Amino acid sequence: INTNNKREPFLLGLFFIISLFILLIVLYIYTFHKNIFDDTNKLILLSIIYIATMLVAKITGEISGYLIPVAFASMLIAITIDSRLALWMTFMISFNIGFIFLGEINYMIVALAGGLVSVFSIRKATQRSSLTRAGLLVALTNIFSIIALGIMHWSSSQIILENCLWGALNGFASAILTIGMLSFFESFFDITSSFKLMELSNPNQPLLK
Repeated sequence: INTNNKREPFLLGLFFIISLFILLIVLYIYTFHKNIFDDTNKLILLSIIYIATMLVAKITGEISGYLIPVAFASMLIAITIDSRLALWMTFMISFNIGFIFLGEINYMIVALAGGLVSVFSIRKATQRSSLTRAGLLVALTNIFSIIALGIMHWSSSQIILENCLWGALNGFASAILTIGMLSFFESFFDITSSFKLMELSNPNQPLLK
């Protein structure tokens, strides 16, 4: 009974915090990206990516918070919608994760660092192969962040190594999820990304022969 009494206020507070974050996202889009706010398709796409990230976070977080692939959401938003919006969403999603996992700031820092690096690494990318490189950069960033946090908290080398493995897997999982979902989103929402433009301009494409 005591556990339920403590859990209900927590869930209520979490609901209000997440609602606040969603409100901030809406206000940001309305103020700085009016063209996206007026585009129903992009708003639906953004909502799907956000919800999918929260669901994946809940599943992977049961294993380790360092396995949560925030970078895949960052890359998908940057490629299909807008890079600046992707940066803002990376901040919001990272903070969300911190609150979902009881204010675990280490998860927030690693998620934020990996997500930001992923956006920067694909900002001018035109080939899908660059997503693999982005995944590697995210993995390296995660490992660096985890080692730094481990040193700060006097964690044992075994714990640091284990967390680094989860952080590395996070980077590669982010790249795989992005590659897998990008083609679907491009066709379903009729989005012409920089990758798709490059493929269409390739003279070896059947349509151009």
